[in-house]
Amino acid sequence: MKGSRKILIPVVIVAILVVSGIAYEQYLNSQKSVIVLATTTSTYDSGLLDYLMPQFQSKYDIEVQIISVGTGQAIAIAENGSADLVLVHSKKLELEFVNSTYGIHRVGVMYNDFLIIGPASDPA
Repeated sequence: MKGSRKILIPVVIVAILVVSGIAYEQYLNSQKSVIVLATTTSTYDSGLLDYLMPQFQSKYDIEVQIISVGTGQAIAIAENGSADLVLVHSKKLELEFVNSTYGIHRVGVMYNDFLIIGPASDPA
């Protein structure tokens, strides 16, 4: 009987470890992935993300946490590793971010055009 206890105890311990590992893996797999998007206040305030995020999150089963700050702050947040994506509007700063190896790919999404409207005779 003593010999069977010596074998039984390690078998029980291994079984507990295996079951615990499987349960922990199932727990991790059941968690929704989260990505952090640092963006500008103007993009956030435009309502565009309110429209796009539910569709994106539903399609990819990923939760998006949004940080709304100025362009420089958004890039700094990503540089320190606290954001996964950056949606800002300064091509110069974006290129510096990518060229300094913090970012891996830049895609132009939006741009601004400024038009002066009025009579040609108006010097303004």
